[in-house]
Amino acid sequence: MAWHMHDCLGYAQSLDFAHTNLMLKYWLHDMCGYRKSKAEIIRLAVSLSDSWYGVPMPGDPWYSNISLVQTEWIPLKQS
Repeated sequence: MAWHMHDCLGYAQSLDFAHTNLMLKYWLHDMCGYRKSKAEIIRLAVSLSDSWYGVPMPGDPWYSNISLVQTEWIPLKQS
């Protein structure tokens, strides 16, 4: 689930590259039970890319799935 959410944020470009990878780190640690060090190593590994991969283009093998990914920001209630 953590990897799926990471990819959804990436395809939707809901967050920037660094924050999307940081969310993956926290999900792997908090939801999946990875050690902090292992989650950090994975975050570093996925951050090695020079650029944001962005939205799939027509002809990409995964382009047909783009209509399946939708994001919506729900504002938190301020107390």
